Amino acid sequence: MTPEQLSERLWQFAARIAEVVAILVEECDQLCRILGKSIATAKAGRKQPSGDGVGTRLPITDDKFSMTNSQSKGPRY
Repeated sequence: MTPEQLSERLWQFAARIAEVVAILVEECDQLCRILGKSIATAKAGRKQPSGDGVGTRLPITDDKFSMTNSQSKGPRY
């Protein structure tokens, strides 16, 4: 193989690689746009908490979860 033939083959190979890279970049861009739209749709469908953003919590009223005064002071030794 002459240097000119080798050079031509290398240029052809580089051109094919460039085509593949261009296709991959386009596919990546499409996926990013789809993902962006999906995230925007998910955020729009989410309900925002009302008020100051602190969620409402129900108090625990069951006796087995409440602490007596002696329990809050810790164990006696």
